[in-house]
Amino acid sequence: MTTLNQLPSIKVVIVSSNTFLRAGLHRTFDGHPGIEVVGESHAGASARDLVQRKRPDLIVIDLDQDTKQVDIVTMFRQSVPNARVVVLAGWADMELGRQALEIGADVIMMKCQPASILLAILESMAR
Repeated sequence: MTTLNQLPSIKVVIVSSNTFLRAGLHRTFDGHPGIEVVGESHAGASARDLVQRKRPDLIVIDLDQDTKQVDIVTMFRQSVPNARVVVLAGWADMELGRQALEIGADVIMMKCQPASILLAILESMAR
């Protein structure tokens, strides 16, 4: 079985208006070889600029009941079509998560799931 540390480094951008969540995701990713966080953004134009500049392999977006975060999925798909998009959703965000999948997100993950699930998703996408 291939693991993340046996694959080329995956460049990740984290997009969330929640500073605490961004820090937690960054710390989770930093603990694993093969994952390189190349940037973080709160959302909007700064996220768009960051993604266009860094050209990540993976974009992790926290929906956080924000319809603007759903709309940004389309922009990411247009500017970095080969990047994978994972949306994080809480129970109240499930409708937004469905919408994000319809417009191009690859995966929706519930925020209540352990970090090991997100790492397994990354490993699967990297193959």
